[in-house]
Amino acid sequence: MHCKNCDYPLWNLKARQCPECGTPFRPSEFEFVINSVQFCCPHCEQVYYGTGTKGHLVPQAFTCVNCGRPVHMDEMLLRPATGIEEEQTYTDFMPWLDRRRRGAVKAWFQMIGKAMVAPMSLMRALPIDSSAGQAWGYALVTIGIFLLVGISLPALGFAGILALNGDPDATTMAIVGTVSFFGGEALAAAVLGIWGLVTHGILRITGGCAWPIKRTYHALCYSVGALAPLGVPCIGAYCGVYFLWVWCVVSAVLMVKEGQQVHGGRATLAVIATPVSAVVLAVGGYIAWIYFFFSTMAGGPFGPGWAGTAAFETQLLTDSVVAWVERDGRPPAHALQLIADGEAAAWDLVSADSPTYPAEVPVGATNLERFEALSTRQQQQLVSGVVKALPEDVVAHRLGDFVFVYHGVDFAMDDGGLWVVICWPEPRAGRPGMGPVECAVGMVDGTVRSFPTGNMPAELAAQNTLRASCGLPPLPDPGTVTHEQPAAAGE
Repeated sequence: MHCKNCDYPLWNLKARQCPECGTPFRPSEFEFVINSVQFCCPHCEQVYYGTGTKGHLVPQAFTCVNCGRPVHMDEMLLRPATGIEEEQTYTDFMPWLDRRRRGAVKAWFQMIGKAMVAPMSLMRALPIDSSAGQAWGYALVTIGIFLLVGISLPALGFAGILALNGDPDATTMAIVGTVSFFGGEALAAAVLGIWGLVTHGILRITGGCAWPIKRTYHALCYSVGALAPLGVPCIGAYCGVYFLWVWCVVSAVLMVKEGQQVHGGRATLAVIATPVSAVVLAVGGYIAWIYFFFSTMAGGPFGPGWAGTAAFETQLLTDSVVAWVERDGRPPAHALQLIADGEAAAWDLVSADSPTYPAEVPVGATNLERFEALSTRQQQQLVSGVVKALPEDVVAHRLGDFVFVYHGVDFAMDDGGLWVVICWPEPRAGRPGMGPVECAVGMVDGTVRSFPTGNMPAELAAQNTLRASCGLPPLPDPGTVTHEQPAAAGE
């Protein structure tokens, strides 16, 4: 039983005010574990034990059986019962500070449970003079466990599976698993530090608070146990990160309210200021990036048609081809290599403006959808067969809705007008050819240009004139290039 104003112990006192700060008190204002406290008659010190609700005497007013005088519970001297430690009289308890007796694992799980369903009880049981270092240590250990179980170990396990299959992405996945742990811990420490400063600052500005900033950090650090759902492997961190953090914020609000003895509205304002600001900045930044991205592309060096679907899809593949050339010094022998090496995905090769699906795109004896699910060794074998099937003097080949025309092109040439890839869905029986009204072409310099499909004859003629000046054979109508029939020079 401690003073609610200054935390001074109030045991064994006849006076009904705190000797430290003078705040009046009554024993009936406190809750105790049943039979854990001795209520002593103020006249003869006859001992009684609280058996009622909240560990109080029943009845609260009666005649002392020893001295015969009338007494009331609020007049009595209170002491912990014989053999009972002070902490054992509390209905509220702080597992983390008692982890040596309880066991660290049990105490940790109890902390999570109390942070999620009884945060105010947890805060009431935390002594004012408790170490801030213990609170920080608990928070970082807890967040570290959630990161390890929820993200890092699943990523490292997946990396091991990839490594057994000889997949080159195994190293990347292992790095992701490692960085997510250490980077997450560093980010958590920074966020907690800023969160505490902002929360305590707002409390001070809006009317003050009962205790120094250490008490605010107590509340915030011990509330992180409410983030436990984020530690569910492969689910929590990816699916729950958008909304489960709200649980932790609510827990923090209640703990700050109790710990700093402030009104709930002020506690809410102070605690949510940081997370709400972070959400607003993140959403606003994303919207601004999208606006800047598309507005820049629409009026920038990619041409006025960039914002169209065909142009966007063509840019992805153009970037992949250019990146390949920068790495290997020459373009891939077949566009299928872009998928095998992870530079592109199967859905990147089918346009949203056409009814084509990856499962409809032939790749050797299989299709594009199944190819992506093959092992690395199987993909390499299939790519080798597809490359060998190309004519020696190939000019253009098709994969999905795109015709690749980079064969023989010197990417080091100054002229960036040579085409690399054309978005032109393949005509099929019972299906129209180029459905969209817009065509897009990616060029050697990495830029993309779009124009109406009706302008293709004139654009193709201009391109072939440029190719002739570079010593390259002319390109055919892209609609004549099929998966079964690549275009060769002279055709």
